[in-house]
Amino acid sequence: MTLSKTIKFFLGVFSIFLQLSCIEAGASPIKTNGNGDPTDVGIWYCANWDANGGGWWPLASYRPLLPDGSYGMHDGSDVVVIDFHLQKLAEAQIDFILFDDTNGDFNGYGPQNVWIREKSKAVCARIKLWNRSHSWKIKYAFAIGSFMIGDRGYPTATDYDVIEQQARCVAQEVLLNNDYDSNDYYQIDEKPLLVVLDYNTDARTRWANHPGGKTWANRFAIRWAGTSGGYSVAAGDYGWAMNAVGVLLHPEVEYLQPGHDNHLPAGAGWMHTLRKNGDYYVNNWDRILGNPLPRIIMIGAFNDYTEDSAVWTADTSVDYPKSRLPIERWQGHDGQLHPSMYWDYTVGIIRTLRHGTPKPIMAGSTPASGGAADRRHP
Repeated sequence: MTLSKTIKFFLGVFSIFLQLSCIEAGASPIKTNGNGDPTDVGIWYCANWDANGGGWWPLASYRPLLPDGSYGMHDGSDVVVIDFHLQKLAEAQIDFILFDDTNGDFNGYGPQNVWIREKSKAVCARIKLWNRSHSWKIKYAFAIGSFMIGDRGYPTATDYDVIEQQARCVAQEVLLNNDYDSNDYYQIDEKPLLVVLDYNTDARTRWANHPGGKTWANRFAIRWAGTSGGYSVAAGDYGWAMNAVGVLLHPEVEYLQPGHDNHLPAGAGWMHTLRKNGDYYVNNWDRILGNPLPRIIMIGAFNDYTEDSAVWTADTSVDYPKSRLPIERWQGHDGQLHPSMYWDYTVGIIRTLRHGTPKPIMAGSTPASGGAADRRHP
């Protein structure tokens, strides 16, 4: 046997070993292009922030940590902020971000939101540069929406062709665009991931039975979010709102949040899950780590400050007029505010996942447990 054949043989054996390890551990044996660990970690990412308090800032009473150590607003396409985020994501060993472009941003279904996709694409451009010069790679994928079918606010969204058309736009504008690197797009079984937000419990069946063309959509690994009905996540979904039940176990993907509040009227889709001073987030991680691991863990979200599910460091001490109120302060059981409590815990628990280090302690869980979460510069 030649040296090259010997190498190929052992690579093949190693690949089979990895697949069998995933099966034995309970994880789905899907192939991804993450950083090589048995379980990838993804996180939802929002680019819907415009300069000078525009975009969705008027809805938010959170002010995130900025590169200069202050807390405030920023533009979603600000390269300094993007690079700061990428640095922190890499330090946390997160494999990919999932862009929230679910509000008709692509193909003009939501004309008021088309600017958001340009912010997301600006992040893609910075990821291209990041991955050229850093060992820990950050991939990305896009989430689109079909929940708006039949909604008067989206008059051109009339049937499930919305998935095909948005898939076409993502492919043409990002995947096949030389301004970006297609290798940076997160893949499942060698297809780029495309998550569809749909609030119907039979969304998968509706899409499967849709008689229209699927040429562009078939280029992607289509996955779903919100298909438990009423905005909530179902087993095997990559998002949306969780409820008090917590994590739903699944071999491919398990989704968790620190809490959630979409601030809709009661009886009209309101989803509100309390953070409980960090306990809800800790309990969700405990459930994942206490069971056979999935192939992918999805966190919702890095910086969703309009549905109150962010984990990235933020100041929650001020109620801004006309924003979505009330918000749940990021407060520990010690009664103190800890701006980085959820991010510090995220970083620590991923180290536990990947390296077997002791589980971190949520800031403020006891009077003396603040630790790093009390620092102004995490």
